[in-house]
Amino acid sequence: LRVRRPNYPLSHAALSKGRDGASNRDRPRRIALLKTHTWPHAADYAQEALLHFAQSVDALPGCEVVQTEPPAELRAAHELFAVIYRKSIAHYLDSYFQIPERLSPHTLESIELGRAITPEEYMEALKAQSNAARAMDTFLAEYDAAFSLAATGIAPRWEEWEQIDPSLM
Repeated sequence: LRVRRPNYPLSHAALSKGRDGASNRDRPRRIALLKTHTWPHAADYAQEALLHFAQSVDALPGCEVVQTEPPAELRAAHELFAVIYRKSIAHYLDSYFQIPERLSPHTLESIELGRAITPEEYMEALKAQSNAARAMDTFLAEYDAAFSLAATGIAPRWEEWEQIDPSLM
């Protein structure tokens, strides 16, 4: 690990002692390799690179990489994001909607979809998002670190819709 010593009090405390107060020096670091529900949508090169990286980390002394999936609550992350994002876009960019040539077709469509979302649907999505975050916090408490794909591949072109992407989780 790069960050060491008491000069970094938060990370030093977290990495030096376990939850039971015992030293972490005598146990391997548990690292989660998260294969989210977006994994099948990822480009082959991205999957291969992450798996290769995980094998490299797992081979390090004192590291144990565990392939796992995040809690089920995260499977709805994209739908929740869409509701929250579209309602927010509709609210904050409403004045720009009057001048459509200043916005991309995707943004215009998001504004239209956001206008149709009721306040109750928006509040439910926020509540579900909070529940998913709590579930993820509980899940990650079993690990010292976690890594996953940040994107499923290269960025889409201007006129293309983004594929299901882990960065939106």
